[in-house]
Amino acid sequence: MVSITEVEVSEDFSYSTVYISALEEPEKALKFLGKKLPSLQSALGKIHRNRVPELRFCIDPRIDRGNRVDDLLKQENPDS
Repeated sequence: MVSITEVEVSEDFSYSTVYISALEEPEKALKFLGKKLPSLQSALGKIHRNRVPELRFCIDPRIDRGNRVDDLLKQENPDS
């Protein structure tokens, strides 16, 4: 399962960075999205905008940082 966690669009709408999280194999999810990029760009082109942003997909690093903090807290308090 893949989730979009955030989308950042440049002020001039030239590009957008789409942050994702994946329960398993995030690199495989990025590869899949990369293969779907032309059809996704085409779908965005149907929105009435002067400029369609170029999509860039990235794995959201906050998920791993949050999991790491959870692990550290569990080590400090093993009863929870």
